[in-house]
Amino acid sequence: MSNSSPWNHLEEWRHYSWRLVHKAAKTRKGPLRTPVLATVDGGRSSVRTVILRDVSLERDVLILFTDARSSKVAQLEKNKKSSLLFYEYVKNLQIRVNGEVTVHVADSVADSYWKAVPARSRFNYAARLAPGTVLEGPGDGLSEAWRNDISPEESEAAYENFAVLVFRARRVELLHLHPQGHRRAAYTRTESGQWEGCWLVP
Repeated sequence: MSNSSPWNHLEEWRHYSWRLVHKAAKTRKGPLRTPVLATVDGGRSSVRTVILRDVSLERDVLILFTDARSSKVAQLEKNKKSSLLFYEYVKNLQIRVNGEVTVHVADSVADSYWKAVPARSRFNYAARLAPGTVLEGPGDGLSEAWRNDISPEESEAAYENFAVLVFRARRVELLHLHPQGHRRAAYTRTESGQWEGCWLVP
């Protein structure tokens, strides 16, 4: 393992990993675009794969979209604490992020992102019934209007179900697996907005 590798330099590794996540959101490619989101459901944990939509390197914020009627929204409204798990299998890099999530529905944040969602993609928030509702047979819960090309004006009806999850990172753990020696580090965001890092036993 080369000493110049980012995972041998504490601060450089954090910036390197965050840039990889940012690139995944912007290019819409790679395994880092589909992390696992964990929430608390009463006394149990609940996990699901989500799609990373945007990343702010300056504010340490990650953006996700979901249906406002989904169980994850109800869970996050009760408990904002959450975790995201990323794994980049080509680089053997695991990124765990702990933080707090703010849910935005029908407000200026939701509106700004909704405008950029193509009409053809708004079906994700247009099911007549809430996600997880029992059906008598296979189906997606969409009305016939969504089977054909739909205009931007017609797609606006789905806006009421659109939610933006703003995930603010508070702690990041990195793990790199390598035959010549694994590396692990943790970073905590201080009240002043700075990051403090330390090495950990992998």
